[in-house]
Order: sequence, then structure tokens, then C-alpha cells
Amino acid sequence: MKMADEEAEQDRGLVDSISKTIGEVRNLLEGLHEVVIRESANSPVQSSSDYCQEFCRTLLEFVGRWKTEEEPLPLVQVYMVALLSFAKASSDLSLQCESVPLVVERLSLSFLELLLSLKTLPDDLWQYFKSSVQVKLGRQ
Repeated sequence: MKMADEEAEQDRGLVDSISKTIGEVRNLLEGLHEVVIRESANSPVQSSSDYCQEFCRTLLEFVGRWKTEEEPLPLVQVYMVALLSFAKASSDLSLQCESVPLVVERLSLSFLELLLSLKTLPDDLWQYFKSSVQVKLGRQ
């Protein structure tokens, strides 16, 4: 019984850790969006380029915390937050910046590859993603 309690405690700790990390990613990416909003009036192409560079650096930092083979679901969550964040920021990014389409293409491909590598995706995660995409597409 004691071993089962320890395993349950470890699982709760992992879930808490993942939730905390997802929150960190979301906050950092929201902060980047706020910066691009402030700076885009002065130099839209440069602020978009800076945003893309910091966005990628932030994503790589957090994606590097897990191995796809061992813990794919936290990666799916990080990519979902990143995709939704980029979609939200896209209206404030300059299409004159060549980094913008490149980042969205690579981000989408990486996310799709990750999804295709999964044996199963929890239904609640899939429903969240579908509803988020529908909301974003509905606003366009």
C-alpha cells in the first residue's frame, strides 16, 4: 500500500510540474507578444524578427525538458500553447519579416510530427486543441 501511495504522490508531482511549466511557457510567450505590440509601431519588421527569435528560443528551452519517446504529452501541451500563442500574436507581426512564415511552418510541422508519433492522445487534450483552433479560425 505504501508503494502505491508513493507512486500516486510521484504522479501528482509530475502533473504539478507539467502544469507549472505550461504556465511558465504561456506567461513568457504572452510577455513576448506584449513586447511586439509595443515595439511594432516603431519598427514592425525588426520587432517581428525579434519576436520570432525569442519565440523559438523560448520554445526550444521548454521542449528540451522532455524526451519525445518517454513523455510526449507534456511536449504536445507545450506545442499547443506555442501554436495558440503564435496565432494570437500573428495579427501584430509584420508579413514583411521572412521569419514569420518560416516559424509558423516549422512550428506546425513539428507539432504535426509529434501528434503522428503518438499512439493515443487523451480525449480532453484533443477536445481542447480542436476548440482552440475553431475559436481562432472563427475570429479570422
